[in-house]
Amino acid sequence: MLKSEIRKEREARILSRLNKLGVASAWELMRLNAGGLGEGGRRNALRILNEMTEKGLLECSRKEIKIFCVAGRGFGHWEHRMMMNKFLIIRGLFDKAKIEPTVTINGKEFRPDFMVPRVSDPKTANDYVYYEVDRKQKKKANLEKIQRYKELGLRFEIICSPERVRMWKGCVVHEI
Repeated sequence: MLKSEIRKEREARILSRLNKLGVASAWELMRLNAGGLGEGGRRNALRILNEMTEKGLLECSRKEIKIFCVAGRGFGHWEHRMMMNKFLIIRGLFDKAKIEPTVTINGKEFRPDFMVPRVSDPKTANDYVYYEVDRKQKKKANLEKIQRYKELGLRFEIICSPERVRMWKGCVVHEI
């Protein structure tokens, strides 16, 4: 295989992972070994990502860290996505998770941040664990989410920063 073909294949694998992540840093792409980035060092990963940015395949922005997204998608609520991505990668749930699906139960439609199946072959809504990422929501919005999940009888968990844990009393909370 020619080097150019190997490079295109690597770029396609990186774009595929980044498409699901939405927004990611070099660390996240290395942890997922997207396009073999995890096999080399940080400098090599950044070199490859910067080359892809120069080709117009990716966009990058320097926030607290250098973050990347697929060209044309934009960064949006990047801190929210980064919290979610970090949780999924650390827990090893990235490949299982369905990110921002539309769920309809008893005529009620809602969109959790992501959901992960509890069983290997899920058939009903109760076969999933629903996750919400809380970064800067108002308490009223949080109470509405708690009420919605309790009414539907669904298992849900929260991902938030340590200073927001107190807002989620009585819920399963993961600190990031």
